[in-house]
Amino acid sequence: MAAPTDGNDMQYPGTPVVLKPLPTPIEPGTSQEQMSMIEQQQQQQYFSWGTEQSSSGWSIGEESEQHTYPTSEYRSDVISISTSFPPNTDPAPNTIFASNDNVYFYTIYQNILKALPDAFRPCLIAPLSDPYYRTTVIVLNLPSGELNIILHALYKTSPADNAPSFEMLVRAIDRMPSYGLSAEHLITPHTPLYQLLLAHAPLYPLDSYALAAHHHLAPLASTVSSHLLSHDMSTVSDEMAERIGPVYLKRLLLLHSGRFTALKDILLHAPEPHPETDTCSFEEQRKVTRAWALVSAYLVWDAKPDISTHILGNALNPLLEHLTCTQCTKLLEDKIKDVMVRWTAVKVSKLLRTLYSDLTLRNQRTI
Repeated sequence: MAAPTDGNDMQYPGTPVVLKPLPTPIEPGTSQEQMSMIEQQQQQQYFSWGTEQSSSGWSIGEESEQHTYPTSEYRSDVISISTSFPPNTDPAPNTIFASNDNVYFYTIYQNILKALPDAFRPCLIAPLSDPYYRTTVIVLNLPSGELNIILHALYKTSPADNAPSFEMLVRAIDRMPSYGLSAEHLITPHTPLYQLLLAHAPLYPLDSYALAAHHHLAPLASTVSSHLLSHDMSTVSDEMAERIGPVYLKRLLLLHSGRFTALKDILLHAPEPHPETDTCSFEEQRKVTRAWALVSAYLVWDAKPDISTHILGNALNPLLEHLTCTQCTKLLEDKIKDVMVRWTAVKVSKLLRTLYSDLTLRNQRTI
């Protein structure tokens, strides 16, 4: 069929895509000698791939953010084939994407459209299912490393084998909306990309939370929040706060304040007094109550939302050292154990379910 055109010779200003025709296919009835010559020419000039070095000295078959060429001249006649999306798969690929650093990705368009029916629609003059794109390479204006991540997200496979950096993951996800891709639908708790982002969260907690917030990935934001309990919120820059957005920033602040409130509630009540005895009067028991109040005030004043039970124990256990009454000792030991259990039970997930439930409902109403 005739190639669609808008009068600009297949170059579409304002869209991040250039359409490049494939090599001339071998026509039926071509002699064996002619077929051999055409195939050899295509291998040398257009489809040179493998694990060996190409004639230009460029190592083929790796997705990377940048390629180093042996000379300053760009070799447009040599391409690199993605190791994650090669041409020799079963079923056979039917759609080819290329990055702006000349790495080719062989895909099956049905798999892409199954993930997102409107995938890449803003970049194309016809739907991806159009027969025209079976004989045309779709060249996207983004590096191969980022295109590799995007295609893995659509295929619901992991790009971990290519060892992308966290920064590259962020750039790839940030590019998704311009290509008609919804990160909210592609990055869900059971997808490999979600798990890969979680693996980076301990090292990049605030950036991970900002990424999740920016793309409305509520489950990811909820989980990553636990790594921010020790973060000083006063150090969040204006740019980071703007990226996170008011809704998710408020929830992060509520998470911190909610933990403080829970700790105060746990430490508020001193150990219960026991009936007065000959050796332990109510006045003696009030000394225990005053000591508990002082330690509790110290803990609440200096505590962080991620305070551990070990720190709580180190502050409260010394109260037992000077007690002579066995009943007071037993009641205080039970109280310290109760504090440990209740603080451990203040799960971040429980707080986050409360904080994010209304946000999730709001997102569902807008879908």
